[in-house]
Amino acid sequence: TPLATDDDVGDVADLRHAATSPVIVVDRPARGACGSLTSIAEKIGVAVVDIGGGFSFPTTHWADQSQSRAETLATADLVIVVEARDVAWALSEVETGTRNKALLCPASAKIVAVGCSALQDVQGVILDELVPTARYVTGDAAAFLDALDQRLTAGEPRSVAARRAVLETRHDANRARSLGIAQSMAAQSPIHPSHLASALHAAISDGPWLLANGVARGWPARLWDFGDNGVFLGRSGGEGLGYGMPASLGAAFAHRNCNRLVVNLQADGDLMYTASALWTAAHHQIPLLTVMHNNGTYGKDELHQHEMARLRERPDDVSHIGIRLDQPPVNFAKLAEAQGVEGIGPINDPSRLVSELNHAARVAREERRPILVDVR
Repeated sequence: TPLATDDDVGDVADLRHAATSPVIVVDRPARGACGSLTSIAEKIGVAVVDIGGGFSFPTTHWADQSQSRAETLATADLVIVVEARDVAWALSEVETGTRNKALLCPASAKIVAVGCSALQDVQGVILDELVPTARYVTGDAAAFLDALDQRLTAGEPRSVAARRAVLETRHDANRARSLGIAQSMAAQSPIHPSHLASALHAAISDGPWLLANGVARGWPARLWDFGDNGVFLGRSGGEGLGYGMPASLGAAFAHRNCNRLVVNLQADGDLMYTASALWTAAHHQIPLLTVMHNNGTYGKDELHQHEMARLRERPDDVSHIGIRLDQPPVNFAKLAEAQGVEGIGPINDPSRLVSELNHAARVAREERRPILVDVR
């Protein structure tokens, strides 16, 4: 793995001294970098925005501004982007129909992109879209952050304290707002993803856990305590093409001899591609808690069809045809049982959710076997 030069590290450290509103945006986690990121944040009062490639920064830390990405970037004068799949995407709002990007940070902001994404390609297609004004530093991101942390001196105490006060207030308000939404949605039917995330967190938090797959519209990141490297493996980036179950099985297999409960927050359309993985879980008795985030559709595809209809000014009454998983709906509990995995549900009543998830978590953690809960 290539390493950034001392000059690169020194130049970024110098840029920091001239910045009054620095931001670090991190996508795919750099293994072992959480400690350096936390130290940098506390040393100079920098905001950290985690855009979800995996666990990179504690969700309970005051510097975490992931729920306020646009607001945070709007005032940034220095942005350090860590291991982004696409730097332009990481710093922009994307119009889903046209794929046009609007940069969220000021045009005058200094942008430094760190990592090895520029070296990666798939079938000759470069994943990363270059930002003309950015400086690209190719090298191991964790090593760069560690070197930067060692190079940085603590910022002027009054300035750091002022930045921290702003960030802390915003962070706490975001967490409180998300918790309030989850509480207000607890009785809603169909079950709201915020209530699903809240109830699931309560069911698994009596011991160590790992969310191997699933984002449920971002609610776990908003509500759960992501505190260390062993709690969230991240998302596939492919969105819905069968990643969730096999990835979760791999994680559960690796943890089968310890007490860490592995959780798969599974999208319904995604499971339709790799449903036979349930048989693998049963055959090898892999302890895995699978909770269906079942909205009855291939969601990304339906969203795309709606966008295309809007963009082309066509009627939107046929966008769902061939995409929604209804007429008949898939009974994922029976699908699991047919392959030897205990299935619960489908659960449509939000009042049943807590007790069923508590039971399923006990089965997976204590009886060390796979179980699936189908939540509509």
